[in-house]
Amino acid sequence: ATPFIIPLVSRNEGGSKESSKVLNLTLIGVCLLVLPAVAALGLYGNIIAPILFGQKILPVVPYLLPVSLAIASFTLARVYIDYYLAKKHYTFSLAMLFCGLLQIALIINFHSSISSIVYVTSGVWAISLPLIFTLHLFSDRIKIFENNIADFFGLFAATKSITPIEN
Repeated sequence: ATPFIIPLVSRNEGGSKESSKVLNLTLIGVCLLVLPAVAALGLYGNIIAPILFGQKILPVVPYLLPVSLAIASFTLARVYIDYYLAKKHYTFSLAMLFCGLLQIALIINFHSSISSIVYVTSGVWAISLPLIFTLHLFSDRIKIFENNIADFFGLFAATKSITPIEN
């Protein structure tokens, strides 16, 4: 469902139309696709995973619930990120970049076992959804902040001198 966000939102933004309906419909579509997968692998992974992958999957079955919840959080957060990327709000992408860098730093510090890596990854991506949703709630203020930052850095940019056209 997410590949349709950027073209649809861009079309609506270019036509000065409201694009929040695209966000809501995409969130519903993603939930309809992700929640059954979380239920199947996260809640009933001990039954379904061996059927799909064989007996070699049994050592990782305890990690299926946190990983599936983390993937669901990341997927829902990505809907917001793509939506606001099409609207040229870049703070959402930077927030997810921060989450990725945080995940790298935590894995470097806590990589003693597969369970610690799973819980670091799951924790970071579980935090990403509330972070992105909070940014969504304050998106009108975030655009003002982004414009102020762009104006500030614009002060240091080289300006083009315009030469008058002679007749």
